[in-house]
Amino acid sequence: MKIVFTDIAKSRLKDIYLYYKQEASLKVAQSIKDTILYEIGKLKKHPALGNEEEYLSKLKQGYRKLIIGNYKAIYRIIESTIVIDTIFDSRQEPKELAKEIRKKK
Repeated sequence: MKIVFTDIAKSRLKDIYLYYKQEASLKVAQSIKDTILYEIGKLKKHPALGNEEEYLSKLKQGYRKLIIGNYKAIYRIIESTIVIDTIFDSRQEPKELAKEIRKKK
């Protein structure tokens, strides 16, 4: 399986990195980014590791979530590809997740 990040997911990961770089330190920012990427990398061997994302189940697209600290990597399995649709800060209102996913369409 291969892992592909959408532009939104790339942007969210960059935003997370820049936030922690400014608010904490470069070391903290890099550590959080590395942890997110490491955990997402586990999906290559175990694509069903994450559970169904209940806030997106109405869309019937097979969205799954992988919880990584305060974040959720939202992904789908499409043939032999894992598509990371976004990385969502789970401290936000859950309804914001559905809005973000709908924006990409």
